[in-house]
Amino acid sequence: MVVTKQEHALIFLQARTSAAFADLQVVLLRDLAARLKAHGASAGCAVRVDAAADQLEAATRETWRALQSGPPPRC
Repeated sequence: MVVTKQEHALIFLQARTSAAFADLQVVLLRDLAARLKAHGASAGCAVRVDAAADQLEAATRETWRALQSGPPPRC
């Protein structure tokens, strides 16, 4: 299967959009964890939400690092 230049650019744009959405999810998870703590939720619950945010943030950081160099060469 041959990928056109437009398809290649679209795939790269989709990857950037996904990474941006993941950044938003991290912010929302951090906010949720803070709200859980403020409203007296169990510490374990808030810690699990924070841990999920940490994992997503690490994965997102790696994605942004990979995307920084621009789109990979076409196959």
